[in-house]
Amino acid sequence: MFKKTFIVITVLITSVVGMGLLTRFAVASINIGPFVFTDTTTSPQNKTYYVDVVPGNSLATAAGKYNVEALLGFYGTNLSNDSYYSSNLYNIAHLKIRLKGQQNYIGTLGENSYGGGSVAGSTTGEEYQTITERSSTNGFAVDPGEYTIDVVRGSDVLSTTDVCLPTFTSSSGITIGNVTCNSGAGLNPQVTPPNNSTTPTPPAPAVPGPYTGKFTFPALPTGGINVNNQGYKPAITCTTTDCTFKIDIKGTQTGNVATVLQFYPKADRDAGGTKGFTLNGYSYSVKAYTGKTYPATITVPVSALQPKMDAMQAPDRNYYVSFVNVTDLAQESGKAFYDFGSALPAATPATISFNITSLLAPATTATIKGNLVATATTSEKLDLYVWPTGGTAQKIQTTPNTTITTQGTPITFTVPSLQASTTYSFKLVTVSSGVEVYSSNFSTNISSDQAVSLTAVDGACGPAINDAQATEPTAQADLCDAGDPSTVSGSSASGWDWTCAGTDGGAPDDCHADSLSSGNAAECGAADGTTRADMPSAQADLCNNGDASSVTVTNAGWDWTCTLQSSNDQKSCSATKTGANPGPNPDPESPDKPSNFLQNPFKTLDSFPKIIKAVVNNIILPIAIPFIGVMIMYSGFLFVVARRSGNTDGLKKAKETLTYTLIGAALVLGAFVIANALQGTLNSLVSTSYSKTHNQPRV
Repeated sequence: MFKKTFIVITVLITSVVGMGLLTRFAVASINIGPFVFTDTTTSPQNKTYYVDVVPGNSLATAAGKYNVEALLGFYGTNLSNDSYYSSNLYNIAHLKIRLKGQQNYIGTLGENSYGGGSVAGSTTGEEYQTITERSSTNGFAVDPGEYTIDVVRGSDVLSTTDVCLPTFTSSSGITIGNVTCNSGAGLNPQVTPPNNSTTPTPPAPAVPGPYTGKFTFPALPTGGINVNNQGYKPAITCTTTDCTFKIDIKGTQTGNVATVLQFYPKADRDAGGTKGFTLNGYSYSVKAYTGKTYPATITVPVSALQPKMDAMQAPDRNYYVSFVNVTDLAQESGKAFYDFGSALPAATPATISFNITSLLAPATTATIKGNLVATATTSEKLDLYVWPTGGTAQKIQTTPNTTITTQGTPITFTVPSLQASTTYSFKLVTVSSGVEVYSSNFSTNISSDQAVSLTAVDGACGPAINDAQATEPTAQADLCDAGDPSTVSGSSASGWDWTCAGTDGGAPDDCHADSLSSGNAAECGAADGTTRADMPSAQADLCNNGDASSVTVTNAGWDWTCTLQSSNDQKSCSATKTGANPGPNPDPESPDKPSNFLQNPFKTLDSFPKIIKAVVNNIILPIAIPFIGVMIMYSGFLFVVARRSGNTDGLKKAKETLTYTLIGAALVLGAFVIANALQGTLNSLVSTSYSKTHNQPRV
């Protein structure tokens, strides 16, 4: 009775104290500034933390968008000294924004300012902490509309709020959007953060032109490199959808200023070229003041970069990028190098072909007519080579830069001062890449149109495509069975590519040879190069990659071959037998030959004695021994029951059970002894037979 009473009293006291603490904690967490803390999350130690998010003062910009602001708040005890809070909430919980009613996030707001403090009157260390976050910190803005902002930690949403960003009129008098927000919750408010927090003045919104201000490019806060005293390089990051460019600009006079981006193909600029483009439509503009620095961020969709870069006809996506003044392109920052290939793979260059329509050489002047056709509209210069067949190719002329369309661009070549009654070869080659577009031959002093007699021959890849190559294939006979090969591109990591050109209007053939890398090379297994007592037979022991041949017995051990069918690659492998003496290979009828043993489907059990031994050791013994133990205990149990009850028949049954159990145990033990003895005897017989037959002991 005393125990029950004590337990009841303890439960009541605990409940009252717990309810009091919870009530005090809940009351203290109702309202702090704009926050109403109702959402909670719990640590692994069952400590409760309160979290809330409220809309902030989202600023409209002249560009027709809002820089979204929201306040994230946390509430709990001793937050400033709580390691779980700092590492699992404060540092990794972020505000993400999405259209109301949709699941996909538009972006993540960036941390802008921090605040917090102790709760007045608290005796248990209750604190709150706040983080002001803005979309402009992460370089994006949103259109007028209704949105939801979530507090996201990993895949968990800890709290959420709605915000409505209404239609507004820009500074130039243009009405932006068509959104009406009802008064009350969710309307974009002018939020006052709690006391003790700080909210810095937001950056000035982008402004329209005219732009008259000037600026310089000082160092980025994160560090920059001053390039030839031209200014500092921009910082560049890309995803598969957007690229973000950041730099600091510093006003040298008060006025509206704006900066845009310039791009230069690296290969062309390094070679002294002048290719490049300015990306209009994406800029950072601001009302600048003398001596004040502004962090400029321009975010560009990958879809806007692609057509510009494709038009450059550059061999890759390696570009220099700089910021420039919109009113003075010579006022430029340093150029940052960036490989845009991961976000924007290089477009496949246009392929050019030539369809000959007429080839006349009635005397010593030849006239060649036809249509240049491209797989995509491009601009290109072409070199015409003409030479006596069997001689050395000579460049006769270079065409002007010509726009070649998918429909065909007519072109005519005139070749004067040829030798009479002579056969000539000719070919057309692109100037930019050296790709052969067309090749054929003609003879002078022929009155008929020689284009009529030409038979198109398609290019055909050579034997190099059939097997993986350890090095880049170079011989023409390996590259092409028909047509001339282009320059081989690629590497030992990706393999090699080339094209076999067609002749007389024939189609080209694109070719690829795999590299003989670790993925497509045959590879010996674990047994290769080892010394062992038994012949290897398991696939993993024989080959890591490829199919194993049959194992050949040698005087030193065993040999086999691994063959990878996909690349026709082969690797020779071997293992040494323990105690083997090097010398001539043994007689084919050696007892080591696998066919001298009764084979079985279990590759690791390569003889009949081993099968018997394995069955006894791995099947019979593991089952029988526990069973025998159980039966002995059961016999003892029968003895105890029979003696206590004085049951004579029970004693008899107990004795019989024990007797049969011991007989079974003896049989199992005997099977184990016989199996091991049988294997030893057969091994001895085989060895003796081999020694008598070959007049030498078996190794």
